[in-house]
Amino acid sequence: MMTAEQRDAFTEILCDAREEFTQAFNSESDCTEACSEQIENLSFAIEFAEIKGLDVLCSQFSKTVTDYTDKEQLQGLMQWTSQVLEFIRDPKNPDLAQKLVQYLPEEMREPCLQLLQPAQEFESPHLVVNQDEIANPEPDLQSALVAELKPLKKKLDKIIDEVFGATYASALEVLKERYIESVNCLLETAQVLQLNGLAKLCVHVINNMEKVNFIWIRSNRSQGYLVFQQWPGLVLTYLQDSTNDENCLALINHFELQGWPQPLDESGARELLELLLANGNVDAQMFSASAPLSVKAEDMQFPLIETLNIELFEAFLHDTPNQASELSACIAALSRDQQDLPLIQQAQRITHTIKGAANVTGLFAIANFAHVLEDIFEQLCKPPYFLSAELLVLLQSSSDCMEAMVDHLQGNDELPEDRLELYE
Repeated sequence: MMTAEQRDAFTEILCDAREEFTQAFNSESDCTEACSEQIENLSFAIEFAEIKGLDVLCSQFSKTVTDYTDKEQLQGLMQWTSQVLEFIRDPKNPDLAQKLVQYLPEEMREPCLQLLQPAQEFESPHLVVNQDEIANPEPDLQSALVAELKPLKKKLDKIIDEVFGATYASALEVLKERYIESVNCLLETAQVLQLNGLAKLCVHVINNMEKVNFIWIRSNRSQGYLVFQQWPGLVLTYLQDSTNDENCLALINHFELQGWPQPLDESGARELLELLLANGNVDAQMFSASAPLSVKAEDMQFPLIETLNIELFEAFLHDTPNQASELSACIAALSRDQQDLPLIQQAQRITHTIKGAANVTGLFAIANFAHVLEDIFEQLCKPPYFLSAELLVLLQSSSDCMEAMVDHLQGNDELPEDRLELYE
């Protein structure tokens, strides 16, 4: 049985090998030495993980790869490493065993399949996957995905640093391809486990990276860097506790930020939320507009300032006070014309911006508060909803509370005592 340490080590080595083969496939230079080293590492990982049958198969397969500059052979390596990952998650599936041996000479396939039979008797909470586990991944399956994402996050962080520091268009395109190939590794794993929310999220990241160019970087250097740099960490948090609604919402809020070349729109955000909640075994209806919020006192708690990223906090204080004042001005104007749709839409945009900035900064009390206000304004934009006198009073009190919370962060005011009551 694989231990957690064996599983993590195997996954990390396998992901490194797959990335090396992918880079060799996209490169015009000779990567023979690097690829040969990855084959050796992969053989060691399989032996270390004690997966009987695969060790011999890997040894035989490596002998068939004679030219690491041949694109067809490199493509076979890329596909084969992905299939090894599938096989160890479901070793009793004969179709996966057939896929593994398809690259071998015909006379070697049957003997290798026979060698894989003992592996198919191997049982482990991680390696044996039934349909219930695929529909609702167990902690061991999700921990395997976490183990894959941790080293991948380091690579993505390094590549995104290089993307935003690139000085030549040709270099930028190569870096973009490397980034997309790395995200594709996560996408393939998410598809194997049928984590449709994570798969859709990966596709969204890939589509956004494809839109990155020097003009966009110059206009969005700070915010653009942050959205690309932070999403893997948010995914890790989600995978470690996918039943936590706050983790799902944090992901949604992040991908709605304007720092992306193409942020999620309203329909895309709702679709992604439903998929993430479905994978987390949480009833998506609890987040519908008609469902009541589950309110907890900690939703309105503020962190210690020294625990926040100082640059993000300063950026938040630079923009948000004016935005909170604009929100109050919008609501004051609505008291004179309750049916002014452009004003309602403006108020919705302001609360959406405050929510996103607060989430990125780690000020989740303000983010939660703004999120509720945004939902209210969103409903007011749709007929037959209308702004009643009672709701107007509530919105005025809420905007005052928002300003007071922001003032508190500037050291100018006490935290409003009615914030939890208004949030409810």
